[in-house]
Amino acid sequence: VTAPAAASVTLAAAAQAQITSGLPVTLQLQEKAGVAVTLTGFTLNGANYSTMLRSLFGATQLPAHGTLTANLIVQGKPLPSTLTFVISGTDANGNNWSQTASVSTSGK
Repeated sequence: VTAPAAASVTLAAAAQAQITSGLPVTLQLQEKAGVAVTLTGFTLNGANYSTMLRSLFGATQLPAHGTLTANLIVQGKPLPSTLTFVISGTDANGNNWSQTASVSTSGK
């Protein structure tokens, strides 16, 4: 009998900050299950920014129990009512994962 390989549990959270030009958003990824991950995908409202992962988060490798943070300024007129971020990757055991985080822009 072989136990299945553990899978990563990666959480994504987004929060807005205050600034005068554009909408600042802090996007944080936390790995909770003790399985390292490689970030492979990043979209904002369906637009693909995967090639910017390293510049946004500083790395594409999220260590087991680690945290990566991206501080973004989202610009556009008008901004959509919700910003939806989708981050995806593969963990060290070969499991694919995806997480979604959203921020309301109401009143901005």
